[in-house]
Amino acid sequence: MATKHKRSIGTGRLMGVTLLLLMVAGTEPVATAQANSAAGEQTARKDRRVQVHVKAVTTDGKALPSGSTVEISGTETACGPLSTNDARATLDDKGEAVLRDLPGCRVAVKVNLAQYLPVRKVVDLGASKPCAEGGGACETVSLVLDPQ
Repeated sequence: MATKHKRSIGTGRLMGVTLLLLMVAGTEPVATAQANSAAGEQTARKDRRVQVHVKAVTTDGKALPSGSTVEISGTETACGPLSTNDARATLDDKGEAVLRDLPGCRVAVKVNLAQYLPVRKVVDLGASKPCAEGGGACETVSLVLDPQ
């Protein structure tokens, strides 16, 4: 009788372990697929190259100081080196600049000029539309500077 009792406890434990393994095995492929999908999306965004057109204007109508620059910083890991090294461009006399070949990730576009309040705008370059002039993706960013 003692043998029969031990056998039923062993079978119950075996069934419990089997059910636990089935539950884990049932959820693991879904979690793995979601992780792989997210990683693939990050890679696709990082590999996408975007051309950014920046237009800066002042509310007081004055021209921007000569040599004014715009900086773009990466705000996520998909930005790669842009996360630690800003891309910079000099604004022309119309307050415009073009930065090419940036990764398709979330970035901060910044202008910090003397006599004006700093401006920072976050833009998701991964959602950029195709350029009108053909190949690649383009994003236009408008910045409005207020005097201090």
